[in-house]
Amino acid sequence: MRKKEEIKKIVNNIFPDEPGREKKKIIDHIFRNETRLEWWNRRVAKKAIEPLIPDVVRGVKILTSASEGGKTRMIVIAQKHAYWQDMADQIWEKHPTWAKWRVSQEIENRLSDDNELRAKADTISRKIKKNS
Repeated sequence: MRKKEEIKKIVNNIFPDEPGREKKKIIDHIFRNETRLEWWNRRVAKKAIEPLIPDVVRGVKILTSASEGGKTRMIVIAQKHAYWQDMADQIWEKHPTWAKWRVSQEIENRLSDDNELRAKADTISRKIKKNS
């Protein structure tokens, strides 16, 4: 917002022949309207932004929880894969000639009753490695 002195200089340059009283009215009018306009702009900006604040807060919460949930899920999956690998190592100790697909089928059969650890043989086969 411009100060009253700045407005006075501008008005004096635009209306050099105008009497002092008329210039004062013009200066006051411009200053009042600029003040109102600035107040209005602040108010409109606040009104435009205020309704969005809850959505922004909710979005941040969702991003945070999704990130934490993703990290937790990765830990659980890594533990499941490690369990499959331990089982595969035990099976290969007893049956060293078995192929990876055969071991994964055996793991699938053993875990058929466990809802948390079971998976299809194809998935297990992609996650286990035979130690030479």
